[in-house]
Amino acid sequence: MYTNFFSVLLSLNILALATAATLYAESLPSRDFFQDLAHISQGSPIETSRAHGLEGYNVGLGINSSVIESDIGKDKFVRRGANSNVSPRVFITKGLFYPIDLGINFSTVMNNSNQGTSVSGYLQWTVFERFTWPALAVRTLYTQLHGVDNVSFETMGVEGLLSYGFSIASIYGGYGENVHDASYKVEDGGDASLLSLIYVEGQTIRDKFRERNMFFGAQFMIYPPFTSFSAEWRKPGTQGQSILAKLSHGI
Repeated sequence: MYTNFFSVLLSLNILALATAATLYAESLPSRDFFQDLAHISQGSPIETSRAHGLEGYNVGLGINSSVIESDIGKDKFVRRGANSNVSPRVFITKGLFYPIDLGINFSTVMNNSNQGTSVSGYLQWTVFERFTWPALAVRTLYTQLHGVDNVSFETMGVEGLLSYGFSIASIYGGYGENVHDASYKVEDGGDASLLSLIYVEGQTIRDKFRERNMFFGAQFMIYPPFTSFSAEWRKPGTQGQSILAKLSHGI
């Protein structure tokens, strides 16, 4: 009788531990969270495929608004009652020897515990450009995210884009693929060490994955040819979306 009682009690304890472990595991970062990081830190320059030339440049201020899907992402990056993270961004692009452009942008990633920083760089080669014809370009991008608690995240990507210019406006669109390298260090103390069957305190959860994305944008000249406003919509992967905008000065 006592043997049966202790067997049942042991079984219940194991079931409770397994349930708690499952709940704890669900509260830890998953692919959805890492995809949210990719959307928040993405390094799009919001540029058309036309080259700036050796004397050309573009400097601008803008924002990145990204829909957050994961629970932990909403807890870290979204204010109560909202479902998107909005971060300010600074853009700098310089034309090198034609048809190569080099650019960098910085973003302050607002989150609920501290402020992170996203730093991105890109190199663009305009493959084809001719007056009254669409311009074709290929660009490579690299992004690192800093300052978000327990998170390490970087992205490398390549994308192709096509643009067409009118008198005071240009439209563009493209398609690309990114490789994300993400990690999260478990530091929840008691639960993490107790539930060692799943994760232990100090353990690092890693994920490296590919994500395809498509994007469309437009650029409007406000004070030709120096001041312009640009906006871009991006659909990365299978979840979420981002809207980016910038006001810039350049030639």
